[in-house]
Amino acid sequence: MDLERFHGYSLSDVAVTATSAASVVRITLVASDGADSVALLVEDVLHIEMDTSRSWDDFVDEVTLLQLPQHGPWPEQVQHLLHHHNNRSALTWLRMDGPGPIEVLGVRLTVEQ
Repeated sequence: MDLERFHGYSLSDVAVTATSAASVVRITLVASDGADSVALLVEDVLHIEMDTSRSWDDFVDEVTLLQLPQHGPWPEQVQHLLHHHNNRSALTWLRMDGPGPIEVLGVRLTVEQ
């Protein structure tokens, strides 16, 4: 899935829903002209890290999305998350860089436009 088309969008909001059955992180991005928005939903979240001291209207400088294999080695840039690897399913790693980076590791990513 190519998320580079959202380069330059602004971060509108981040919503984290955590329940005993499942968890979801919903990241909403808005185009600079305000005419277009997109929601990135990461489901069955295992890890989230973000800098909440930054402004919530940050531009997204870079979006990185990796599908991490169920079996086999993970790329070096996600080795710090290896303790979440359980060999039960492939995982999705989403990192958004800008003034306030966001990193999410979960099972599925869905894009809603």
